[in-house]
Amino acid sequence: MLEMMRRGRQKQALVQSCLLWFLVATVCNSSDPSLDKPFQAKSLDRLTHVPCVTLYHRNGRIGCGSWTRDTSTGVLARFSSSSSSSSLEEKVVWVMTQDEFTSSNVKELVSELTQGILVLNITSSTTSSPAATTPNGAGTPAQDLDYDDNAEWNPNGNGIESLDLYGTPTMYVPDPTTSSYLLQVATEQQQQLLVADKSDPKSYIVAELKSYMGGSSSSSSAALTSEKCLSWRNTDGSWRPKCLPLGGQSVWATSSSTSSANAQVVYIAASMDGSSMFHDLAPSANAAASNILALLMAAKLVGQVDQSAFNKKIVFALFQGDSYGYMGSRKFFQDVSSNFKCYSQLYSQNSNKTFYYEPFQDACLYPLRPSLAFQEELSSLDVYGLLAVDQVGVLATPNTMYVHGHNAPAASSGNSNAFIANVLMQLTTSHITSVVEGDADNVPPTPLTSALKLSSSIGGGAVLAGYSGAGFSSADYRSHLDVSSKISLEAIASAATILARAAIAVSYDDGSENYATAAEYALSVVPELNGENSTYLSLSKCLLEDGNCDFLRQYVNVERANDIKRTGYDLGLQQSGLGTPPNYYVGVYGSGRQPIAVVGSNWYGAYDNSNKKYGQSKGDSFILSPNALETSIHGLLNDFLGRPLSSTSLKSCTTSDNCKDVKYCSSSEKEYAVCTGGLVCVCARAHYHVAVDEAFEVPVNNSTGYFVISDKDEGVSAMYTEPYWDEISARVYREGNSQAGVWTTSFAVVVAVASYGASLALKSSLAKEKLY
Repeated sequence: MLEMMRRGRQKQALVQSCLLWFLVATVCNSSDPSLDKPFQAKSLDRLTHVPCVTLYHRNGRIGCGSWTRDTSTGVLARFSSSSSSSSLEEKVVWVMTQDEFTSSNVKELVSELTQGILVLNITSSTTSSPAATTPNGAGTPAQDLDYDDNAEWNPNGNGIESLDLYGTPTMYVPDPTTSSYLLQVATEQQQQLLVADKSDPKSYIVAELKSYMGGSSSSSSAALTSEKCLSWRNTDGSWRPKCLPLGGQSVWATSSSTSSANAQVVYIAASMDGSSMFHDLAPSANAAASNILALLMAAKLVGQVDQSAFNKKIVFALFQGDSYGYMGSRKFFQDVSSNFKCYSQLYSQNSNKTFYYEPFQDACLYPLRPSLAFQEELSSLDVYGLLAVDQVGVLATPNTMYVHGHNAPAASSGNSNAFIANVLMQLTTSHITSVVEGDADNVPPTPLTSALKLSSSIGGGAVLAGYSGAGFSSADYRSHLDVSSKISLEAIASAATILARAAIAVSYDDGSENYATAAEYALSVVPELNGENSTYLSLSKCLLEDGNCDFLRQYVNVERANDIKRTGYDLGLQQSGLGTPPNYYVGVYGSGRQPIAVVGSNWYGAYDNSNKKYGQSKGDSFILSPNALETSIHGLLNDFLGRPLSSTSLKSCTTSDNCKDVKYCSSSEKEYAVCTGGLVCVCARAHYHVAVDEAFEVPVNNSTGYFVISDKDEGVSAMYTEPYWDEISARVYREGNSQAGVWTTSFAVVVAVASYGASLALKSSLAKEKLY
């Protein structure tokens, strides 16, 4: 009997639990966000968002943010072409679709009543690029650096990225479902706001945004610039910068061992970074990833060709930060063109190589350069030309690529070099059946711009691109919409093949500049890259879709292990990966990405060696911790270019310590073997080079994170910096929501009544069974 009564009570409890679950599930269907259903407020209390960030530059700032640390709160209102804050009396947060987020639309909305903008993951019409029509040219902070600042390479640009929108916190809402709900709410409330009846106060849904990124507390205060935020001092006089320069590490590599017999060099170059108005969401599939993928696979093809009898050295280079005033390529060509002066040089032949970042390479403590390989290998060579690759993942015309800039003369010499362009136009593939002339006289915003303006010996160059002389094919340039789904892998594979063949043809030429003969030779020794090649597919998936993939991770892990063995330090900056999807925003030139000299127990951003001598303490070292992208590119270029053709059996490894006794990298006394993500010992080919604005200088004998304006500053560079962020947040809720208590009480009453009814029914059932 007791057992039967126990089962009866269990049955009663089960019925009540099932009923409660049914009521909760019915009332709280949480598949869609809503503030009109009970218990759904939390779905929007921490709104998933990506902020529009502010950047300082030489003359002011661009981007978004709040004037103060206080939150900005306003009623959600739908933007339309006729929207105007002047017709409203309420403070509002405007809601826009991503195609509506343009400079002309935003200018119409900015007022004292505008508390912010939410940009939704919804497209209602044709999108446009947030960049200027003249990227890095007229109307931008980098306008003094472009080859021709009036060339409109970006015809779809609306220029919003160059506006100072500070005082208007702006967030992107990536979730499509949440975006649809917010659009519906804002549309309904916009109508209510226009016909508001003050005698019938309404409970509006509002957004609360917090996006303080430093600077003045009002628009009337003096504008903060990069120089001011870097030199900021607290009230006690202590130096406490409020920002860091943008920057990182470029990567360059030679395609063969060093040889003084090579009197000229030809560069194969591209930018490795991209951007968007929302820096944490910069997939840059066409603007960055396609460049990187094409160049790396071209390097792999070139690395399989015997170049011992060639007349020119081939150098591959991927420049960091070129989206922001060509900072990577300008720094590189300024240093290489015999302009770099070291005030505290370390000579590897006179010291214990244990203390050097690269074996057999001199280093400089001030200005800090962990390796001076660029001086030894490149500075004495004339630059025959530079071939840049740009945006080859989206084609303006099917099966066609274009060649630009080959008639543009170098500023220093007045020379132009059409030979490279003529070679390119001979090199078709099974997919790219035409390589034709684009804009011969103007130079797209690529590393060729920096080379032509800064290299003292360059003959000229050309740009291989997917866009025609009419400008960029994609309206998504420098946008969060530049995504992998729009990319042609066949086009990128063909671009890699064309690049590799062009590099071989130009290097093979004996000086006669017979482009037909040179191209014919290249076609005979460089096979076409198969789009189904396993390395290509793995690398494309990593760069376009999953930056945290195992393929790149293995290269990063081996490079990181090599650095720990070499320096004894691990800053772990590579662990975060590229993200999913990958993010190509350059980031800041912070500790680790900024080289560090450890002397004794102190860490320096530059050191004059006048006090304690570098190398006297066991822990003295150069530390460099590039990000995951820079690190993996360094490893991949070593792997693709450093496999000796004469050796069929390469030694296996897990770190470079396993490669110390390798003999097949001994063609030069300064050659040495390293381990890469391919887990074999290869000959070292790749080097890092600082990528930071030329105007910034690290003060001597100071720790990292401090910068001053160089005495040699010519006043032309953009000087981009990013402030230290404060708290960034966004939430959406119903203002003065009196319905919450009503819902809670009603729900409790319903549950109580239903439970009581279930209990009576169960009691009657048990009585019939004589269990009650």
